[in-house]
This record gives sequence, C-alpha cells and structure tokens, in this order.
Amino acid sequence: MGKGRLRARLLPPEKLANPHKLRLDTRHATTLLRALLVLTNHEVAR
Repeated sequence: MGKGRLRARLLPPEKLANPHKLRLDTRHATTLLRALLVLTNHEVAR
C-alpha cells in the first residue's frame, strides 16, 4: 500500500511530460531506495 502511494507521488502525470525532470526524479528515487536499503539492512543486522 505505502509503496504504491510513494511511486504515485514520485511520478505525477505532469512530470512524465518533461524528460529532464523525470531524469532528476529517477535519480532522487534511486537515492531514496538506496537509503531505504541501508536502513533495512541496519534493522536486519540489529
């Protein structure tokens, strides 16, 4: 449920029309995913 809402927030329809903005959003999403992965790994390790 939360993941779908996050994806919708990252890629609203108006941004899909702008490739440059989409590229920036993709980089931002990748950064968020990496941070989430690090947090998840930290939780598992603990």
